[in-house]
Amino acid sequence: METEVSSNRLQYQNQDSNQTLREALKEYRSYNREILNYRNKGESKFFFVPHDVCHVLFGCSTDLIDEAITDTWTIFGTDVSLRKFYQFTKLEGHQEIIKEVGLSGVIKTFFKSIPGMVKVIFRSRKMTAKWKWDD
Repeated sequence: METEVSSNRLQYQNQDSNQTLREALKEYRSYNREILNYRNKGESKFFFVPHDVCHVLFGCSTDLIDEAITDTWTIFGTDVSLRKFYQFTKLEGHQEIIKEVGLSGVIKTFFKSIPGMVKVIFRSRKMTAKWKWDD
């Protein structure tokens, strides 16, 4: 399958994408190969695989603001517990990202992401069922 990018978006990010989840994940992973290397370590894989699925399901890229949006979708649009999500944030791979971005980058991204996060919270309230995190 050829990856179709239009207007700087991958095919999986288009609302009318006809890809299967498997095809969309393949596209996501292929496009983000360089940044996904640290995710194959032990427990990290257990947490990052569902996280990557959330990127695809909710059409989010891997830029910082979309990472915040994906985390918001994860909390409000999946059945993951806050305890399990907190454990995810403590993993080495997640901590590497935080170190790379820096505290000021995290704070700036958080504030820039607020409008999108609020939108996600309202949209997630309209869902008839939450996506299974572990499935």
